[in-house]
Amino acid sequence: MRNEIKEFAMSMEKKLVEKDERYGDSWKEMPMSELRGRLQEEYKEWTDGLIINLGTYVSDAEAEAIELIDIANVCMMMFHRLISNAHSARCGSVTSGKGDL
Repeated sequence: MRNEIKEFAMSMEKKLVEKDERYGDSWKEMPMSELRGRLQEEYKEWTDGLIINLGTYVSDAEAEAIELIDIANVCMMMFHRLISNAHSARCGSVTSGKGDL
């Protein structure tokens, strides 16, 4: 695996771990429409330059990188859900109906 991908994936995991206590794996049961809305929100934050740092200073490049990780994490969640649903459909599994593709 390329070092750049490892670095990016490690940053994604770090951010997910930071949110685990509060959110856990709630995204696995969340309607896809809600995940799509979250993606739009994260994209807007990135494009608007809105960064919430909880009182710590981050340079513009760091702030932008944080938002890109947030976008990537939501994309990963959606990707996983779509692939899982497609696999379930191929295997004949019954879904819970929460995937609302």
